[in-house]
Amino acid sequence: MKRLTIIALCCLLSGCQFWTSSFELPVLIDDIILGPRTTFFITNKQTLYGLGSFGASYVNKPIPIMSDVRNVISTWNTTIVLKKDGTLWEWGSARVFSKEPYEKKDEISKVLDNVKSIWGNESNLVYVLKENDSLWVIGHNDCRVNPQPLVESSSALKLTKVLEGVKEVSVQPFSGNAIASTLDGKHYIWGSTTSDSQRQDVLSLFTDHDVTCQSTPLEVSIEFHVKQIVYQDQALLILTKEGDLYGLGSNHYSRLNSSSETMIKTPSKMATNIKCVQSSAFSIYVLSHQHALYRIENERNSPTQGVSAVYLSNILNNVDMISSGVGSTMAITRDGIIYGWGNNEYNQLGHSNVKVISKLTKVGILKP
Repeated sequence: MKRLTIIALCCLLSGCQFWTSSFELPVLIDDIILGPRTTFFITNKQTLYGLGSFGASYVNKPIPIMSDVRNVISTWNTTIVLKKDGTLWEWGSARVFSKEPYEKKDEISKVLDNVKSIWGNESNLVYVLKENDSLWVIGHNDCRVNPQPLVESSSALKLTKVLEGVKEVSVQPFSGNAIASTLDGKHYIWGSTTSDSQRQDVLSLFTDHDVTCQSTPLEVSIEFHVKQIVYQDQALLILTKEGDLYGLGSNHYSRLNSSSETMIKTPSKMATNIKCVQSSAFSIYVLSHQHALYRIENERNSPTQGVSAVYLSNILNNVDMISSGVGSTMAITRDGIIYGWGNNEYNQLGHSNVKVISKLTKVGILKP
């Protein structure tokens, strides 16, 4: 007993993390959505599972919540679910759609029909793509697209039109800034040109110097065959169909390239042979076509894959899926092992006495 006590004390002093258990999911996973307090899994049969904080309680193992689910938006106080039939559902204490947003916070309410896709962020902005490919926005922000005619009178806030013919949207996590790709291959951007810390946003590269709020969608030219665009902390991450990753915009902490420039005005190549990119508030992750997961490191000059702008740190191999939220990240390997790291204050990465998982840790397994 004395020996075990000494070992435990040594581990505690050296910063060991005691992981008490790992969860099992009896299904295959199509998507992971990491909110600030809750992690959601969408299975290959479109069943929604939840892990972490639900109202006043904590769920330490994933539990089924809804069926026929297509997508989820999860913020600090609100969850919005898009079902396969195009209906939108909402619950939480800071609702954006419901007539009485602060009553019956755990009651799931249907709020909209004929929805194709949804995107959102921590500023409680929700972008809704209708079945006719028109894009609408709801929520508060100091700088967002100009209000247009109300289409849903039952909404607590005004749902206003943004664009027609939209295919995909990326929303910056903590502001009203967004970029949309249309069905005809064009790209439109809008929002504020500076952040709260007065850093210039990538949007400032496309507007006049005296513009501080671009409240109407502005068409921008992107000279690539674009596969994916991520709007990340005053910068754009552009992944081409050829697998090249470029960065454009704010270069604080030398995260886009190793130069001393604070603003990258022309796209800088960051990596090659990339399948997808994921971004949190703190890190940029890329998954290669060979299923290797990298974290983009800052302030390094070491060349990787023929690119000398940034350093790619290989953190995991044999990866099938990567998902990153505001403060947490999960990856699933091809053999069904689930790894997690980051904030675990609400057990959103699984049951543990560890509030922050500082290193890549096995948190679960798929056993379909």
